[in-house]
Amino acid sequence: WQRREGAGRPRTCGQELVCTVKKSRIRRQRQRIDEALSLLTRGEGQKVPMEGAHFEIIDQPSIDWGKMPRELDPHFVTFRGVSLPAGIPETSSVEAMRATLNPRSLRKRAQIESFFAALQLLAPPPGTRVVDFGAGSGNLVLPLAHLLPHLHFVAIDLKKHAITILEQRVEESGLVNVRADECYIEAFEEPFGVALGLH
Repeated sequence: WQRREGAGRPRTCGQELVCTVKKSRIRRQRQRIDEALSLLTRGEGQKVPMEGAHFEIIDQPSIDWGKMPRELDPHFVTFRGVSLPAGIPETSSVEAMRATLNPRSLRKRAQIESFFAALQLLAPPPGTRVVDFGAGSGNLVLPLAHLLPHLHFVAIDLKKHAITILEQRVEESGLVNVRADECYIEAFEEPFGVALGLH
């Protein structure tokens, strides 16, 4: 054991190395996030006008859900707090679930509308990498990828099952501008232009 000056509990050298590596990754990730946030400043120090933007986002949903592919619409893939796997057999009970008022899917639709409006306001250039940290089974990132085909989306999640469902939904929908990575958020080290996070 090796006790560091002022340290409360002893650590092995291996534990200190892991701690140092994690801190270094976190520091690099913070720098990348700062760089992404700097996109909000354009030209001669001009800020993107944000005053009143939240009212626009809330008051004017801009998605025609009737044109959204069913496998990307949270109304058809979520029920009572869970995501239905892609390719679930069409049964009378599944159709009944989809026909009922689903508070979770309505909330998910509202979240997607808000993020879509925010991305429209930011107006990232074509080819920008947009990373959804903690993407789950893709209820946010997949509709956005469909609506914004000029952007490249990366879905990050630690849960293998969620990534499997997300990849099934990508395959079913034919999206070509989204990929999924199963990893810790802090382990993602690629450059990106916009970060999304929804709890």
